[in-house]
Amino acid sequence: MPAKCLTCTNPITPWINDSITYTVCQEVFHAKCVELNALDLDFLELSENAWKSQGLEASHSAIEVRVTALVDEVKSLDVPTSSAISNATPEILERVKRSHNILINGIVASEDRLNDDMILEHCVDHITPTSSTYAIETFPFGSNFWRMTFSNPHIVNKILRNKKSLLGHPEFRKVKVYDDMTPQQTETSKNLRNELKLRQEQEEASITTRYVKGVPEMVKTSSSSKN
Repeated sequence: MPAKCLTCTNPITPWINDSITYTVCQEVFHAKCVELNALDLDFLELSENAWKSQGLEASHSAIEVRVTALVDEVKSLDVPTSSAISNATPEILERVKRSHNILINGIVASEDRLNDDMILEHCVDHITPTSSTYAIETFPFGSNFWRMTFSNPHIVNKILRNKKSLLGHPEFRKVKVYDDMTPQQTETSKNLRNELKLRQEQEEASITTRYVKGVPEMVKTSSSSKN
């Protein structure tokens, strides 16, 4: 419902500049009803815009102060922490990539790659039945070392957990299956083995290493926990 002039009670036309709103009471009047001409209206409009611009200037100043404070806060952040995260990202991505692989040592490569692939598939199927159906690539390293890539890292974990089953197989009992670790993981595993050997030499025979959520850790065997 359109506003009405308080004096003549006729409607105010919003898109025509012939009215004025009193700031104090917020009532609307026709310019002619309060004896204002076009020049008076222009002056009042400019005055109102000038008053509004003062508010914008104050807001702009407040924003400048806040931005300056934020810049100072960012500068005071611990840069080494951000650097550590940046350095860890490539390692994480590489581990995710390698989590799809296993390394197989002991199967001699021949001129017939198709036959080699069949032998590799037969080997992993003996460890975990039908796991070869998830194999997507094999790649030879040297004469008897292979990298086998699977579409699902859970299959890789199952193979690694059950790889000792090859010991009872007449054809594959000398074959070794390894996790495809990054250099950092290899270094961590090496340090853990050295620590395990040292502690076992100090008569901590109940200590061993196990993978806990994919991470090698030193734990006590169940026999020691019962004592």
